[in-house]
Amino acid sequence: MGKHGFFYKYIGSFSVVGEDQASRAEYVRKQLEKIRTVGRSKPVVIMISLSGIKVCSSDKQTVYMAHALKRISYATCDPECRQFSFLAREPRGQISTQYCHPASVSFEEEMESESFLMLMGKIT
Repeated sequence: MGKHGFFYKYIGSFSVVGEDQASRAEYVRKQLEKIRTVGRSKPVVIMISLSGIKVCSSDKQTVYMAHALKRISYATCDPECRQFSFLAREPRGQISTQYCHPASVSFEEEMESESFLMLMGKIT
């Protein structure tokens, strides 16, 4: 990935609800299934580093959101649907309130790139 990041289509964020970890995980899974068919999205670059995750404009001039690792509780990917998402708390939000931030791969060639395959766990 380096300084380039991954090109994605940001789909939008949603709050995560549920009484326990299992119900929250199921809620996220169902929401991610629903949004796969959403027509609206915004082209972004997702930059992942040891300090956290940044979501930037496609020209990398504007940072839409930045989450420190300590606020990210979970990240997942679905290679078949070309989807990546992570759960994070807001900087000054309540500890129990989390948001899921999903995105999908925006270009077919990015899907084939070595960096994307590494992110998806296909190669090491």
